[in-house]
Parts: sequence; structure tokens; C-alpha cells
Amino acid sequence: MKINNIFILNCNHLISATDQLYLKDSGNVLHQVNSSFDLKRLVLHTRPDFIILELVSLVPDVLSLLDLVENLGDLKNVPRIAILNRGKREYVLLLARMGFQEILLKPVDIHKLIRLIDQLTTDVQDGDFRIVSKEDDDEVVIEFLSHLDVTNSLKLDNFIDHILLKQKKNRITFDLHRMEYIDSSGLGMLVICKKKLDAVDGQFKLINLNEQVTSVIQMLQLETVLEINEQNNVPLKEVLALE
Repeated sequence: MKINNIFILNCNHLISATDQLYLKDSGNVLHQVNSSFDLKRLVLHTRPDFIILELVSLVPDVLSLLDLVENLGDLKNVPRIAILNRGKREYVLLLARMGFQEILLKPVDIHKLIRLIDQLTTDVQDGDFRIVSKEDDDEVVIEFLSHLDVTNSLKLDNFIDHILLKQKKNRITFDLHRMEYIDSSGLGMLVICKKKLDAVDGQFKLINLNEQVTSVIQMLQLETVLEINEQNNVPLKEVLALE
């Protein structure tokens, strides 16, 4: 799988220049980030698909970067790994608590690194929607990134089947705060998704509905079917219990 944007934090060159070229040749765009200021400025116009932290020591600048990774909304659920110069126990424990899925030691096996990136980002789906949290064993939060209509409804159907049949998860929350457009085909697919979850005693939930989505739901009189109520606009962070 090709990843669009990889943020490399702290830039201690634990990934060699040759290996960075290999990552780029695999279809990735690398963004070097040396400070919290650089990170704040970058996320204003670039959404990371993956974060790599190169950690040599816990100096104040690195702690500031870690604080942003843990608390900045656009970064909280981005897949991440850390590369350490040496395996200090306190570093490993800190990074594990902060949600780093893998911790590697220098020297880095670039082929293993690419496999990890592929493995941890297998749920990204062509820019239409993605899984943004795997907090519980049986719950998934799907974030729509632009639209849901006749052009990608079937893709969502296949995505849901993958979650139900392959990942064995039956509680799905759909976060619509980024959705710019939905039509009757898209809403019809959401109804199908709900029926599939109901059939396995699962849970279907819509959150962060905007005015356009709400108006289409009302026009098609699907409020009852999709269980729309005042709780549908609960912030994602509350759904994920991140605070």
C-alpha cells in the first residue's frame, strides 16, 4: 500500500538517507518535523497518514512534540511507530502509553518498516473514508473524508463486510463531521449497513451530522430508521472516551 504523507518527527537520522529514498520510491511523501512549531504549521494544510518518531533523548523539544502527538486533534488517531537509538525502559513505557503501536531499535530494517506501515494503515480506503480508532475489541469508528454517493457506496459496503467478517467487529460509529455531500444512494447504503449490524446484534451510530446531511435524511424521512436524535452531534472525543 502507498501512503501519502509520513511525518518523521525529531529527525535524528535513525532512518538513513538511503532508506528514506526507498520510502519515497515506494510512493510516500516524507515530511521532516524538527519542532512543535513545525508540526503545528504542517498539520494546518497536511493530514498525516503515518507518524514515525526518531527518539534519541527526551529533551524539552521532543517532549513538546510528544505532547502535540498525544493531544492535537488531527494527530490523535494517526498510526504511529517509534525508532529508538537504544532501548531505554522508561522511553518504551512512555511511548507505549502514548499509543505507539511498534517500537524499533536502530539499525532499522527498511523492509520491516514498510511492512509495518502497510499493516498499520490497511484500513485507509482511497481517500473516501478511514478507520480512525480501534479503542475497543469490537468497536470501530469510521470517518468520512468527503462524500458518500453512488460513486463510492459499494466501496463502503465492501468495507463494512471486511470489518464484520474479517475483523469480527460489530459496533460501528460513523463520524460525518468532514462529509461534504451525501445523496440518496449514500443514505441507502447507510441503511444497509445498519441492517447488517442489526442482524448480528451489533451497534450502528451516526455522529457529527452537518446541516446538509441532516436535511437529506429529513427529506427522505429516514430519521427513525437511522435513529437520529439530539445525541447524534456528540463530539468524537467523547465517543472515544479520549479525555
